[in-house]
Amino acid sequence: MEAVLAAFPHAKKKLLQDYQPDSIIGTWEYLADTIYNGGVSKLKRDATSYYEIGEQKCYWSERIGAVMKLRNNQSPSFNHLLSKLDTLCE
Repeated sequence: MEAVLAAFPHAKKKLLQDYQPDSIIGTWEYLADTIYNGGVSKLKRDATSYYEIGEQKCYWSERIGAVMKLRNNQSPSFNHLLSKLDTLCE
């Protein structure tokens, strides 16, 4: 949540607070509703192809990834990945 707000200060905080890490809900669509002006339905109308939607998702990940503190992540699956990488790199 902190990284999303740092990357996108205009993000809808209520939606971010309601998000449950690792929930199976259509995560990129939820993120679009949180940070894209007009949400996922507008993004789908604005985009002329899946490629453009993918570009938007890459843009979001670059901005969020640049400010994310890896060890301060609330996602159990992400933290599991980090622990396996730690073990592998030891």
